[in-house]
Amino acid sequence: MRTATMVAALCALAGVAMAKAVPEPGAGLSVVAPPGYEASPLPPRPPYATIFSVRRPSDEDTGCRVSFAEDPVTASLSQAQLNETIQSPLWRETAIRAMSPIYDIQHHESYRQGELVGLLLEGMIRPRDGLPARAQEIRTLFVIVQTPRGRTTTVCVGEVADFAARRPEFLAVAQGAVPPR
Repeated sequence: MRTATMVAALCALAGVAMAKAVPEPGAGLSVVAPPGYEASPLPPRPPYATIFSVRRPSDEDTGCRVSFAEDPVTASLSQAQLNETIQSPLWRETAIRAMSPIYDIQHHESYRQGELVGLLLEGMIRPRDGLPARAQEIRTLFVIVQTPRGRTTTVCVGEVADFAARRPEFLAVAQGAVPPR
């Protein structure tokens, strides 16, 4: 199983080329890809109503996916309430714990996008039987943003060797994801 496929099974991402917005009419998610990246919609897969791939043309098993999953549980909450929840230590610990069976989360921080507050995580896939050696050559960045409509997740995968150089590009992909309101 390729690393990109494993990441896609957890979260989905999206993309667009040269600052052209690509909206998804059904869910309302749109993506503006940073320069040098191309975005294309992918078929939805439950629980994701919308998925985009955002990659450089040269990416084979690296790049990003942006996804949106409806969340009726949060529909009655305000954005301020959601922001407060996401900033709570309990929510962050729960998110990290949920990912820990698959990822060694090595860094986490608050993420801001306008009035939205989210969570940014970085980590490595935990070694386990059956994983290709390639899995240990990549690092993953996750950005999770919650709105009353649902959760938008950006997942970017890059080579460990050049991850620091690509991180600003990955953050630009996350900033280009406009969650449904």
